[in-house]
Amino acid sequence: MKNNQIKEEIIETGRKLFAHYGYKKTSMSDVARKLNRVKSSLYYYFKSKDELLAAILQKEVTVLRNTIMDAVMQETDPMKKLRAYSITRLTQVKNILYFYKIMIDESLEDSELVQNVDKMVEEEHMKIIKH
Repeated sequence: MKNNQIKEEIIETGRKLFAHYGYKKTSMSDVARKLNRVKSSLYYYFKSKDELLAAILQKEVTVLRNTIMDAVMQETDPMKKLRAYSITRLTQVKNILYFYKIMIDESLEDSELVQNVDKMVEEEHMKIIKH
């Protein structure tokens, strides 16, 4: 497998495990076991569990942005663009609520990582609205 494929596989597996068991209850060993790999091989791609979570959240933000932009770009009328933005944003945010639930349930909402992701999401939404 190529490095990017392996990294994506780790991100997807981590996402599923964090969503199912929670961030604190999931270890890098759990992720490695699910992938039939040794834990040390994961550290080649991610220095820590926090870094893996950051990559997962970054991917979620990218998917959210791309999905919203696709919906907005299909419209030509400004009011229809705004409506497409609003509806798509609400629909897509529902899909990532489990991560926000994890952050709140596990008292991660005050962490620097979560604050950075919140800021990134806000910036992405401002870019879309300005566009």
